[in-house]
Amino acid sequence: MPPMLEEDEWGLLPPKRDHLFTQNVGGILLVTLLEPQILDGAHAERVAGALDSLIENKFKMRILLDLTRVQKIGSAAVGKIVAFRKRVATQDGVVKVTGLKGVVRQIFDANPLTKGFEVYDDQVRAINSFRAKAKGRGFRKGP
Repeated sequence: MPPMLEEDEWGLLPPKRDHLFTQNVGGILLVTLLEPQILDGAHAERVAGALDSLIENKFKMRILLDLTRVQKIGSAAVGKIVAFRKRVATQDGVVKVTGLKGVVRQIFDANPLTKGFEVYDDQVRAINSFRAKAKGRGFRKGP
């Protein structure tokens, strides 16, 4: 019999991707970054690659990026997240952010490139904001 998978301290099973965990929440793709520190360029590239794998051949994506577990983030990683948001937007999608705290929130607040993000203090408010806008914008509902 295969060994049982144990949940981590957050109650999540091990992710399918090394750097993030994804789940569908009523047609919204919840993406939780799992890296506590994304400081150097190589780390940022790995996270960017994982994010980019989510947007291939998608249309009108609704993505909630949860940074709750990220304790430190470098400017290269912030740049990759901004570039990800822009790529999603070219496909008529939207990326919102939740879980910013401490130094990560300070970096997002201070960086003019992050002004294009809608930032929410918790997942519930962020998910509800997608649902409210979906009615007016014609987003298709997910499975």
